[in-house]
Amino acid sequence: MKEICVLSGKGGAGKTSIVASIAILLANRSIVACDCDVDAPNLALLLGNPNKIYCERISASEKAFVLSSRCRSCKKCLNTCRFNAISWDDEISKPDIKRFLCEGCGACAYTCPSNAIEIHPTDTGKVCLSESDHGFSIVTGQLKLGETGSGKIVDAVRRKASEVGRVEDAELILLDSAAGIGCPVISSIKATDHVIIIAEANMVALNDFRRTLQLVRHFKIPHSIIINKWDINKDVSKKIESFAQESDIPVLGKIPYTITFIEALANLTPAVLYDPRLEKTFEIILNNLRGGHMKSLKEGEKVARYSTYANIALTLMKGIVGLLSGSLALIADAIHSLVDIFASVTVYIGLKLSQKKPDELFPYGYYRIETFASLIISVIIIITGFEIGMESFSYILHPSKIMLPSLALLITLISVFISYFFAVYKEKIGRKIKSQALVNDGRHSLLDVVSSMIVFFGILFEYLGLRGFQGFAGILIAILIIYLGLKFARYDILVLLDACIDQKSLQTLEKTVLGVKGVEGIHDVRVRRSGPYLFAELHLELERGTSLKEIENIISEINNKVKEKIPSMDHIIIQPETPPKDYMLIAAPLKDNKGLDSTISPHFGKADYFIIASVKDDRIQDSKIIENPARELEKKRGIKAAELLKDEGIDVLIVDHLSEGPSYVLSQHILGTAKPKGSSLEDIILNAYRKFR
Repeated sequence: MKEICVLSGKGGAGKTSIVASIAILLANRSIVACDCDVDAPNLALLLGNPNKIYCERISASEKAFVLSSRCRSCKKCLNTCRFNAISWDDEISKPDIKRFLCEGCGACAYTCPSNAIEIHPTDTGKVCLSESDHGFSIVTGQLKLGETGSGKIVDAVRRKASEVGRVEDAELILLDSAAGIGCPVISSIKATDHVIIIAEANMVALNDFRRTLQLVRHFKIPHSIIINKWDINKDVSKKIESFAQESDIPVLGKIPYTITFIEALANLTPAVLYDPRLEKTFEIILNNLRGGHMKSLKEGEKVARYSTYANIALTLMKGIVGLLSGSLALIADAIHSLVDIFASVTVYIGLKLSQKKPDELFPYGYYRIETFASLIISVIIIITGFEIGMESFSYILHPSKIMLPSLALLITLISVFISYFFAVYKEKIGRKIKSQALVNDGRHSLLDVVSSMIVFFGILFEYLGLRGFQGFAGILIAILIIYLGLKFARYDILVLLDACIDQKSLQTLEKTVLGVKGVEGIHDVRVRRSGPYLFAELHLELERGTSLKEIENIISEINNKVKEKIPSMDHIIIQPETPPKDYMLIAAPLKDNKGLDSTISPHFGKADYFIIASVKDDRIQDSKIIENPARELEKKRGIKAAELLKDEGIDVLIVDHLSEGPSYVLSQHILGTAKPKGSSLEDIILNAYRKFR
């Protein structure tokens, strides 16, 4: 499941309209739309969300509260607060804490001699799940007016979107970020797979775009650009395109200025639905976006292809001149270049096949083909080393006179410069895209440089009357070549055998996971490399009683943090482990409060009470009855009641029928539901226990 975030450096750049249109075109696939602009969420307005399924209150900050009964009116708190959040109420002679000014730092509580001030979490926002008019889920966050902690609300929104995505087996989470470069933006883009930056064609927006780009680059996230309203200032648009080209940033597309785009927004309709003519523009953007995640491999493929063309040209030149001049060394170098052609073709095929999507035969992808190609190159390097050694020894025994030495020297010099250029270029790109095959091929090209230099000096010294020098130097180079080939081959074989060769990444993984709150320990940690990517498995030790939702949040946080620290980490398989409870908490709605003689209620949200029984070894060990505060509500009684039971940590709910909202609230937190079966409340509870025991 990929996460793509769309952001802009300023508000009003058309970001949300663009996200809505992209979501519409992807509606036939499994996606989750996510509005991370928690200060002013409006994505759902465009996509339509009449079927709101669930809302959850979020506490992202803390505030100070005065316990009047304890206060001695000493006024010490007045001098402590640096935010001027505390004033004095003369009528009651007590401090008055202004909610919107309080930062929750706790200084006043610390200095209060009578412990009359306490710091408590406050309700700062909410996260809602709804279904759009177009059949996909929308997760939205809303920060309450005047509250702080927008970044934490965004984190909660993304966790919920990931949770929904896993349940729905979504292919993509599409994030609509806030504008700018502040906390909610950072929370929106971190650990995403790709960021799309919306740039407008005006000078002010150009500056905002550069700031946004700097932020995205800081987090080392792959990114691309969409230029909106490109035709209102074509000069600025060209500057953005030129800058993108120089910086190697893909431009996914350019959206023209059109009044229908604005009318669509005014009518709360995605632009592609309001004006079908825009559909072609967005299809181009999507096609470019689909190809973007393979950009690295395609870049490597391009380098390998150009290298092959260069080697073909060098082989022909060296072969023809070698035959004309009678230089055995130059002919041997031509044969060596022919081997290089085979190596470059192997890398090209490996990188090409690595881009294939996983299928039934290769569910983990084709990445290892690239490693296998690297192994073939390593073997070629070893063979080439023996070849050069044999040629060098033969040359010592049978030195020969060459014709046209000047032409032969010129060709070898050309070969040196071209080989050196491609050696540096291939290794640079190989490291950039983490392709070991391309890195090895670049190092192999350095050997071509050495080989051509040997040929050059051999021809030069022979021209000057010195014989045999080329042969002795060639043998030394052959030994070096064989050593490097064996070294590369060993690495590739270890990768193919799933050896743990990346100890640094393993240590980073362990340190990152252990730093996540709620993780007690880890064991059986494994990391393996497959082509340019890493795959990991680990067992997670959690505290006893950790709820399913908490486990989901911990796993989501681990995935985000690990991919921040190790960008090449493709996938992590996490097996959570919690010490098993030796009891089961079973809840049931009641009509009355008569202990175990109470009557089961046929209603859930309207029930007056709930019984929560602790059952162990087929016996009720303890029970309590709590009131249902949601029964008086006009709306969302079931959801509120479900939240109450979720907070109680129940394992099983006895109920005849549970509607969609409460079912969703409890689905990630309980073992399941059971219909009431039995002649008494005790029998009903024990039968439910036996069902899930």
